[in-house]
Amino acid sequence: PGTNASGSTADDIWTACVDSRFPTSAQGAGPLVDAPVHTATLDLEIKKIEACLLLSKKRRNMIAACSRVPAECLLKIFTFTRDIWPPSRVDTEESERYDGGWMAVTDVCRNVTYDLQFALLTPSLWADLSCTALNLSSMNELLRRSKLTPLSLRFDVSSKSDPSKLSLWLQGAHTQRLEALYINRLSSTTTADLLSGKACVAFVETSPAGFFLEEDESYIPTTFPPHILFAHIQKLRLALVGADSDTVIFPTPQQLTEMLSALNAPRIIELINIFPIQGSFSDEVTLPESLQRLVLSTVRGNQARSCSQLWSRLVIPRNTSIIVDIRRFEEDILEPLRETFAHPNSGFQSHPVEVLVGRRSHLLLGSETYENPCTTPPNRILDDSIKTHAINSLNVGPNQLFNLHPSIYSTSTFQQSLNYDSTRVLHFTRGSLQDRNDESHWLEALSGAQAVQRVVLPIGDPSRPLLYAMARTGNSSNAGGSFSLFPLLRVLTLHYEHGYVKETELLVVINVLIYVIHVRRECGSPIEALQVSSSMRGNSAWDSVAVEVPIIWF
Repeated sequence: PGTNASGSTADDIWTACVDSRFPTSAQGAGPLVDAPVHTATLDLEIKKIEACLLLSKKRRNMIAACSRVPAECLLKIFTFTRDIWPPSRVDTEESERYDGGWMAVTDVCRNVTYDLQFALLTPSLWADLSCTALNLSSMNELLRRSKLTPLSLRFDVSSKSDPSKLSLWLQGAHTQRLEALYINRLSSTTTADLLSGKACVAFVETSPAGFFLEEDESYIPTTFPPHILFAHIQKLRLALVGADSDTVIFPTPQQLTEMLSALNAPRIIELINIFPIQGSFSDEVTLPESLQRLVLSTVRGNQARSCSQLWSRLVIPRNTSIIVDIRRFEEDILEPLRETFAHPNSGFQSHPVEVLVGRRSHLLLGSETYENPCTTPPNRILDDSIKTHAINSLNVGPNQLFNLHPSIYSTSTFQQSLNYDSTRVLHFTRGSLQDRNDESHWLEALSGAQAVQRVVLPIGDPSRPLLYAMARTGNSSNAGGSFSLFPLLRVLTLHYEHGYVKETELLVVINVLIYVIHVRRECGSPIEALQVSSSMRGNSAWDSVAVEVPIIWF
């Protein structure tokens, strides 16, 4: 803060400056005849003073703490502020009120340093707009600030929304750079009007964007607007919420397959709780080669059969990653699910290179990863995949997650349905091994896995039945003959999960490992190496194993 002395000095300096440029009385202004010219000159002086005032404020702000933050850091701060303080709109009976949220920071844009202006004018800050929360009068300015950056437009529709105004956001040159269109909380009238508008139809038919329809149960229409065409959509997400509702978007399988068939070059398709509950999918649908990711998911028990059946009728490109996530179903459809799962229609699903077996999930992997073991245990890979619908933890190739919930309906009975002819690696979670802890199950379920070269297991008692099964040959004495399981097995990968294995348990497992190593060596199918979690390194219990085969720590 300034002192009295500095305030007095500033007053003296600027009073003297003003007195030197402006007359202190009418008599000092000169003849009346010269007044117009003199007034015009003084107006120029005032304009210059106003300009200098802005410059002075900017220079004053240069010494403020925030002005010393680099523009890149400021941009991150503004992005964070935008995400936690979005614009909003409040409707009352008398009027509607808009709150710009984080955009209030732009009010000081003229009075800040260059770095602050630079950060605020970064196009990406203005590329994700909540249209229903913004006053239409600000539309052109906000679109101008986004420049040529790909746009995402969001509509959180209410019954009071004016579709004629909202549709203006879907008109104009900026629609050519739309990347995604989100519509949430559908009103049976307002949203139908919005979707039926010529502007929206033109957008959906021509824009290479994503169309995301996320519907609140209390607002949705009975069917999806039939006039909407999806030919050029690249990212499509259709979702309904609620586990117990019978509300549908596509009442018949034919309507859903017609929509999928209309997609020319999609990259992402996500269908969640939108499967018809009546009828069946009779025709195959060939999905375009452009498709990178497909999600079929439902938490509605009456949609489980339809969801799995749709998967079985889709001809899916080889390089597409797939998630089939069925969270609720009745026990009487387990057999149809097994039958469906046993006959994949296309892609790497018919010939997976790797299979990760969980208690309620199977993860099929379409490209090889077994030369370098993954440090993430199989159970964590599955858990993360289910939570995030991301299934590339193990490799960069196409994957498929088939998940059933609740876990009382174990997927262990699905194992015999899989085609293991092309499978080189099998991963097992602790839960899948605990679920079926008898040798006979594994000998029967995995008898077709003749090409497997590596098996991934958790260290612990649950792995013992499967390890014993690996030591069984066609000859009951184990003195000769080929092995019933994995005759080409060369490597075992062993994951240590902290907190699950006691020292005494570890000693027993190592004893079983040495037995398996001896038997397979004697019968001509030796295990050539063990890959073991590096957290076990230094434990002397492994010394006896290292004498038998090389140990590779990872």
